[in-house]
Amino acid sequence: MSKFLEHAHIIHAFPTATIPANEDMFAGNSGDVLSDVINMENAKSAIFIVTICGGTGSASIQMLAADTAVPANTSAISFLYKAITGPDTQGATTETKTLVAGGASDMIYVLEADSAKLAEVGYGYLQVQVLEKVDMPVNGAITAFLLGLRSAEDVTPTQLV
Repeated sequence: MSKFLEHAHIIHAFPTATIPANEDMFAGNSGDVLSDVINMENAKSAIFIVTICGGTGSASIQMLAADTAVPANTSAISFLYKAITGPDTQGATTETKTLVAGGASDMIYVLEADSAKLAEVGYGYLQVQVLEKVDMPVNGAITAFLLGLRSAEDVTPTQLV
């Protein structure tokens, strides 16, 4: 039996409505791309996997603590990330408030937000903001999952709000 599937909640926080056909993933209508808002009440951390298949653009990525499900207030929080530049070439784990992700073939960024960082600013919701820096297409996808759930279940209740 898979322990990962019992103890993680997988979220499609950047569906094709946000990143159509996984093309030009950093381009938004207003210059930014926002994930769905995630309720972090029942999780210790959120992991985002940014898989870049190719392209030459770049973007800055921030984790935003949000006050409600429909945020009136947000605050950038620090998070950990690691760049994986080859099939198994791991970069150092680094803490930052803004990650500049560049378009490169076969690149993966793994980002981790700790619920304690949200609590420091008094918020319980999380949203990821991607701000395009270089206006060139970057193809790929962003997947999220929650870890440290309060209870292990086969089907966990939705965390998207």
